[in-house]
Amino acid sequence: MSSDPSIRIRRVGQRRTWPFFILRGVYDIVIEDDGHEVFAGRTMTPSSVLVSKGRVHTTDSYDWLGAADRARADGDDAWVTDPYGGFLA
Repeated sequence: MSSDPSIRIRRVGQRRTWPFFILRGVYDIVIEDDGHEVFAGRTMTPSSVLVSKGRVHTTDSYDWLGAADRARADGDDAWVTDPYGGFLA
């Protein structure tokens, strides 16, 4: 039986998207399951990655994004490992 995957996320910046040039956040995400890397990369669609690869509930994905946004707003480049307060330096 497999355990919950290990997830790390951080916001690394923002980019304008086509066609309306709206600013969207860019996130680094690393997901590991049983010691194997499931996903590691940079994305502008972090919710879909968290839900599909990280087995995070759709509603909970907003908590992950909010935690990463708060860490970035504080001027911290830390990885978020727990959306309810866990940060790695």
